[in-house]
Amino acid sequence: MIIENLNFNCIIETLQMTNVLFNLRGELSVEREKILANIASYKALPPLERLRFRLNRYLSDGYLDFVKRWGKFDSQLSQLIEEVKEGLEKESPDAETKTEQAIFAIKSKGIP
Repeated sequence: MIIENLNFNCIIETLQMTNVLFNLRGELSVEREKILANIASYKALPPLERLRFRLNRYLSDGYLDFVKRWGKFDSQLSQLIEEVKEGLEKESPDAETKTEQAIFAIKSKGIP
């Protein structure tokens, strides 16, 4: 809604690591449609695919690398991540809860 309703040109920057959908920097007048298309694509995904997308964002785009570099990746977090992957693969009824727990656990390790 914010992106749709801003009525002035500005530089928009979405480079914070916890921004799940996109990382970009540019003029809103140039990037608006790209941002809205990214949001629409994400919203069109089936629920389990959204969960997989979000989890993979935390596992593959540097978040987990930071946790490991800071020495905060432990067996408990590793086990939780594996349980979540398995739950998503099996389409477990608690997949959403477990995915949220894993993402929170990763973020709580101190990701900027």
